[in-house]
Amino acid sequence: VGFLKQLLEVPIEKLSQTTERKLRTVLETLEENLLKEVNHVVPDPDKKSEYLIELMKKKSQAGAGMLKYSLNVLNCVRVYRVVKPKSDLVIRLQAEAKRATDELN
Repeated sequence: VGFLKQLLEVPIEKLSQTTERKLRTVLETLEENLLKEVNHVVPDPDKKSEYLIELMKKKSQAGAGMLKYSLNVLNCVRVYRVVKPKSDLVIRLQAEAKRATDELN
């Protein structure tokens, strides 16, 4: 229970790039092994993740859940790394605008 709780409460902003790379490497290896069994055929490349999850479900329902969760974590990290600098910039610009407005008044 402790492991699952800890896994579900991973703060995305604290996930290091090293950990992200390791997770990507593990998932790439898993993907390679899953696709090897179907001769590397992906019916719809746009839905590759869903297909991999379905292939994993045939082996393990829990494994499929972990795969889905891991893919979602990586997507969140990717979005966070794009959005966070922009959010920080907005906060800084708002503070500068407030200071400038206060100086004018």
